Amino acid sequence: MKVIVRGHNLEMTEALKDYAEKKLSKIEKYFDNIQKVNVELDYRSTKEEDKRHVAQVTIWASGSLIRGEIASKDMYASIDMVFNKLEKQVIKYKEKLKTRKKEKSSIGKTLVAEILEEERNNLPKISKSKILSLTEMTPEEATLQMKMIDHDFFVYKNIDTGAVNIAYTRKEGDFGNLIVS
Repeated sequence: MKVIVRGHNLEMTEALKDYAEKKLSKIEKYFDNIQKVNVELDYRSTKEEDKRHVAQVTIWASGSLIRGEIASKDMYASIDMVFNKLEKQVIKYKEKLKTRKKEKSSIGKTLVAEILEEERNNLPKISKSKILSLTEMTPEEATLQMKMIDHDFFVYKNIDTGAVNIAYTRKEGDFGNLIVS
């Protein structure tokens, strides 16, 4: 996070600059997506003595701007008060982002759950199960067996490789052999 301190109509002392940087860098502990903090310290000639020292701060965080401005009779007090004001705004903004994220997340989870439930209801039901003991044979023998029992596929153990294979009838009318690894 980058803190930039500028002064207008006042002598910018190193102590004042360091105080503003140190104080406003504490904002980062509440929100880690802060890119930049601009601090404008200004002395204004006004009739009201307690409104002459102005601290104006702009925070760039996650594509949003958070601003605060406080005027008082002392620049250090203005910095403290604008920090307190911004601290509350940043916490509020962070909570707002969390709420939005939870809402989006829960909407997404609900939608996914509904789709999965609908898919489960539309799945074909298994009405019958069989136990298959694999016989060792050649692909040609498996094709003959498949034709004899009038099925579209036949599962067997290849006598040459020892792997489980599936012989199947292709759309073109010839046969295919799938090796299960």
